[in-house]
Amino acid sequence: MKMWTDSSYPIILSCAKCLAPWVKREVCELGYTPIDEAENIVVVEGSMRDVLKLNLRIRTAHRVLVPLLRVRCRHIRELYNHVASIDWENLIDADGYFSVSSIVHNDTVRDTRLPSLVTKDAIADRMRDRCGTRPDSGPDYDRGAAVFLHWERDRMIIYLDTSGAPLCKRGYRKIPGSAPMQETLAAACIDALHWDRKTPFISPMCGSGTPAIEAALARIVAFPFRFYVHQGI
Repeated sequence: MKMWTDSSYPIILSCAKCLAPWVKREVCELGYTPIDEAENIVVVEGSMRDVLKLNLRIRTAHRVLVPLLRVRCRHIRELYNHVASIDWENLIDADGYFSVSSIVHNDTVRDTRLPSLVTKDAIADRMRDRCGTRPDSGPDYDRGAAVFLHWERDRMIIYLDTSGAPLCKRGYRKIPGSAPMQETLAAACIDALHWDRKTPFISPMCGSGTPAIEAALARIVAFPFRFYVHQGI
């Protein structure tokens, strides 16, 4: 995926409902000033360097999104042209890979899989027309660029999903229990305790250990140099 580093643009941090105050607190700790907030999003401003930093260090959000297009879209017939109007050749490598996911609540769409398919076709066709070749596409978020479509009634926003797989999938949970606590929720609960990340953290009867693991990760984020020295890095 091609990157642009000098420009500054809105960065949307999506999260579970009611966790926005804790995402806001966390981004402030990381040195950002929120410019907007809703029930499940916090918006900051920055460049691609900030996008990478947030993906690496944010603990309470699910995704780091960059909006590419906000437009009124009444029905599926308009979707293709809207998507094709974006300069994908500056965002995706012609011989690369991209995936599309979507959340759609529109009365004209009976099969919610269709908008993702139309979006894929529009991106691929534009790339073929502009670059002479079309990138591969599929469901794998970790192979290349990820595009996210949010379509609510007649309002549609197309995002570049810089996280790919949701950030709540930390990668350490290999054999989960029957009802594990979501990692981002555990991180927010720890922040709600106002733990200083220095004193011992005790979580008795914590099941699969999610709060304790998240507390350890929070400590690493707070004191990265101490961790790296301890590990001999």
